Amino acid sequence: MDRAYTADYQLITALQAIKGRLYFCPRCNGALHFYPGTKNTPHFRHGKGVPEEVKAACELYSQSLGEYTMYDQELVARQRVRLVLKKQDEEYIFQLKFPLINQLNVKMQRHNMYYTYHCEQISEFQLNTVRLLPARPACEQDVPLLARYTFKCTNERYEKMLGLHISGMFEPFSDGPLIFKDIQGQFNSIPYRKITLSGRFFVVSANPLIYIHSELEVVSRIRYEQFYIYEMIMPIEFSDDLQTWFTRILNYTLLAATCHLDILPPVSFKKIGTIVEINSHKSFWLLTNIGMRHMEQRVILVHPNNRRQVLKVPKNQIVELNISDSGDYLLYVEQEVIEILTLRYTPILEHTRNFKGHAIIDNKDALFTIRELHEEKIEFETDLSVLVHTETDINYEIKHGGKNTFKAPIRIDFPTLWSVNVQQPVSLSNRIAFDNILSLYEKHYLYPKVICLVEEIRLLESIVMNSGFVYKDRILYYIRRFSIRAPKPIVEIIKEMKHIQ
Repeated sequence: MDRAYTADYQLITALQAIKGRLYFCPRCNGALHFYPGTKNTPHFRHGKGVPEEVKAACELYSQSLGEYTMYDQELVARQRVRLVLKKQDEEYIFQLKFPLINQLNVKMQRHNMYYTYHCEQISEFQLNTVRLLPARPACEQDVPLLARYTFKCTNERYEKMLGLHISGMFEPFSDGPLIFKDIQGQFNSIPYRKITLSGRFFVVSANPLIYIHSELEVVSRIRYEQFYIYEMIMPIEFSDDLQTWFTRILNYTLLAATCHLDILPPVSFKKIGTIVEINSHKSFWLLTNIGMRHMEQRVILVHPNNRRQVLKVPKNQIVELNISDSGDYLLYVEQEVIEILTLRYTPILEHTRNFKGHAIIDNKDALFTIRELHEEKIEFETDLSVLVHTETDINYEIKHGGKNTFKAPIRIDFPTLWSVNVQQPVSLSNRIAFDNILSLYEKHYLYPKVICLVEEIRLLESIVMNSGFVYKDRILYYIRRFSIRAPKPIVEIIKEMKHIQ
């Protein structure tokens, strides 16, 4: 790895390190050895004899040399000052977002280490460090949009002890126009120059853009004092030409995702930007790779208390998540180019409309208003992309909306927004004795094991997952445990399922 913390909690690169000093891992806080690089590039490495649980929990343990992942870049950005853009009633508001004090360094209440920041360009600006404590919900402050902010603190010694990096000049536009991307419900400025984008984003520039690429949908463009603000929407797929436009005009490298995560039924969801609200503590996610797949992929779930959970991706590419505590969880795939999602448990999904788009089901406005329907046949009209799951296990993807009629739909997903449960697949489920399946798996040692087709196991898993059987979690556990090697009577049940379908 090429970054580490010093003993006084300063994040440095391997080029700044000095041999013989103490360094610590930014993830697991374990001791690191510095290798100045007589043959290889200078780098840090964990010591020998690291416990297996540390290897599993520390993403950087096995990371190859080179640049940090996108999550690491975002983590570093959160330790610096950045801008936040808010749009309210067609008015734009800018805020400065400050890094919070690391939980390990919270000694302020014991030692009275509070102090204040001032800004040379804004005479009325004052920020007391009490607002940077981890328990405080807001670390933003409204400010005018400027090309430069110069911060001074009343106690530089305390600032260093608390591991903050605020004092000095902050020049957000020094590398060119700024992109503001939706991260955890806020449009934050992105200081790193390699980026993935989906949906809505903003570009703020000190100079008007020469031209805007035709693949981008421009929602609005205005002059804001001496700056220019552009609100745009990314296409679902982008060309090499658009990639070149981002590089030449905005000085950003636009990266194509190497994989993406999709939530599976029957959990209902709402997705705005990168925030996914779900109505269940437990959810299943399908990992889809775009191009080559790594030999061993791992999904990372960062809990609200910053505990990092590592989940290996099984062969069926379906990962089970449990979010038991309140608060925001971060979800991403290790060492991949992917959007960092924010998961939030919401028992009742509600939302007010704040975007352009509609979905009419049976002459009723369905988007953000209808969560469940009980119809054998539906008619809907939308200008959004749609994924329809049906009882016949045939899924329909409609990328450009339109008017459609479907028989026996189970669920409708508007992939970036909302899901509607239409009906449960009861016709097939009612004819299956799930308690018999559970009993066969629990007494598996009484039966010979037979190799099944992957498609057959996925069919069984899908039907069990969508059923209302009270102990279906136990059946799903056995399905994942035995995979394609199932007790022989289970094979007969699967054949019966296929025949019924």
